[in-house]
Amino acid sequence: MKQENIALLSGFWDRVNNEINKQHKSKKLIAEKCKFNRRILNTPKQNDRYIRIVYFARLCTELNVSADYLLFGEEGRYV
Repeated sequence: MKQENIALLSGFWDRVNNEINKQHKSKKLIAEKCKFNRRILNTPKQNDRYIRIVYFARLCTELNVSADYLLFGEEGRYV
């Protein structure tokens, strides 16, 4: 994966994990509700994994957070 693409994901998966933990939800439950394989949430950093846009949108909705928050860590994180 190109270095500039990896930089774009900096902190993304950490924010996803933090939000899941803060809301006391399981990764399995989130994956089921978002209709994707839970491996996406279990080992994303291992492969510098990208997430499909449709899954990303579902994830934002399920966690009730803005795309800007997950992508960039900007305040005003709730939609």
